Amino acid sequence: MPTGEYERYRQQLDAQLRADVELVYEAYRAKLRAYETVARARGEDFVPLPEAELPPGMRPAPAPAPPVPMTAPAPAPGRKPKSRDYQVEDSVLAAIETLPERFDKFDLVKALDFEPGRSTLHRVLRALVQQGGLQVEMAAAGRYPTVYRKAAAPAGDDPNSG
Repeated sequence: MPTGEYERYRQQLDAQLRADVELVYEAYRAKLRAYETVARARGEDFVPLPEAELPPGMRPAPAPAPPVPMTAPAPAPGRKPKSRDYQVEDSVLAAIETLPERFDKFDLVKALDFEPGRSTLHRVLRALVQQGGLQVEMAAAGRYPTVYRKAAAPAGDDPNSG
């Protein structure tokens, strides 16, 4: 192995060692903080343990950055954001009102302002069929989706009659 190649390899190994030791040191510090938190929560009197010493020549890792508040990831361009399961049923019911008499799941997703999970959407549609709010006009076949038809409301349920 040529000398220059050996030096590069040695530098890579040294950098990897430093990163590994820093990770282990940070894990140790996290465990120490957890122990101190539990001891404080129990109301125990304790003397904080001294931090372990790093090997000579290794500087300690910087203090951890404050936590960043989590935000929902932005949807990919051209895609609608994902929804929460509890939002889907009400949104589907509202969107169906805007659709024509016959529609498929692609028409429904276009009418929604988000893209529900596939299984969630199908569960809601199946429940609507079972409740009588929708009828399956044509079952899915190959690459053709199920076509739904809005069920006609029974005559006694018409709010305008009276």
